[in-house]
Amino acid sequence: MLRKTPGPRGFPTEVAHTLDGAILRVPLGSGDELVGWLSIEYKRDDPLVVSIAVRAPSRAIVLERTMLRMDLRNALNISIHYQSMTVEPGGARSFTSFQFEERLVIITTLVPSDVIERFLRATDDVVPPGQPETEAVSSMLQDLLQDSGA
Repeated sequence: MLRKTPGPRGFPTEVAHTLDGAILRVPLGSGDELVGWLSIEYKRDDPLVVSIAVRAPSRAIVLERTMLRMDLRNALNISIHYQSMTVEPGGARSFTSFQFEERLVIITTLVPSDVIERFLRATDDVVPPGQPETEAVSSMLQDLLQDSGA
């Protein structure tokens, strides 16, 4: 399933998901200029985390961070601080702020909170939070044990 809303120069914000994962792509820039993308990806085979990347207009990764899915959900209401990233409710109402620190450079972007909520609902369709999430991790660990011969 794919949902799109307009972004800079007509580039859409996209939330898509399949049985194996979900992705959110947010165009970064002003009304007439695309300067990059913020992408957040979730994969069934790593059910506890989301991968957050700032990408060039070509979609090449410029920087990448990993965050607990639960922390992304909580960041809609409270500040979540990682070593080189902060995600928190934005100064502007109904936005969430992503701040990345990289070698004396700080990149800040605001994303509509409703888009993040849509993305989180899509991840819940892939692996529901709570017990199903725990079962997915247990199954992965069981597979690792079998592969190691233990």
